[in-house]
Amino acid sequence: DRLATGESLLMICRDEAMPSYRTVTRAVVQDDELYEIYRRGRLLQAEFYSDHINDLARQPLPDTIDPKFLNAEVQIRSTSGCLMQPIYKRID
Repeated sequence: DRLATGESLLMICRDEAMPSYRTVTRAVVQDDELYEIYRRGRLLQAEFYSDHINDLARQPLPDTIDPKFLNAEVQIRSTSGCLMQPIYKRID
């Protein structure tokens, strides 16, 4: 759920109750079921970013916000969304 709502895997893994980032990525590479769960989480995260970009684009600009800042935010979210597709494949 945390990944699907935009939180990075790095931030999630900093939680003391969670395994390390490396442990998660190794497990995802080695286990097809975990890979599928991870893949779905990343797809939902990309959807979250897409919705966030749409919300930013539809909001009127307050006078106090530099349009360049919002443009940069949209570019970052857009690029991140494109990169959300997991590239890991099972390694035997």
